[in-house]
Amino acid sequence: MFRAAGSNDIYKFCIKNGNIMMKSVMVNVRSHDPTEQGVGPYKPMEPIKKTIIRLSESLHSIKEEQHYLRTRERIHRDTAEDTFERIMFWSVLACVMLIAMGVGQLWYYHSLFGSTSSRSRGV
Repeated sequence: MFRAAGSNDIYKFCIKNGNIMMKSVMVNVRSHDPTEQGVGPYKPMEPIKKTIIRLSESLHSIKEEQHYLRTRERIHRDTAEDTFERIMFWSVLACVMLIAMGVGQLWYYHSLFGSTSSRSRGV
């Protein structure tokens, strides 16, 4: 899929999401050729330059991976916090409904049994 690009080549990427939900996609394109550094006659510093280039690429790759993991962690943390808020809301609502039903039952039983005692006295 990859090929060497010329100096004026233009590439277009189309990323289609068939799902209804939105999803973030991260694309990183680097455009340099580390072999260009070695054009010309052999120099004694060439192995050191190649090692430095490899180290630089490895460091860049590590930084990209850390950025990706931090972004992913932030997204998942936000999702977990939203879910926690929903659970707390519905739990509090269920507790309020249970208390209201208990109070309603107490009131109903009190009115049911209280009305019979007042009728027996002749009121």
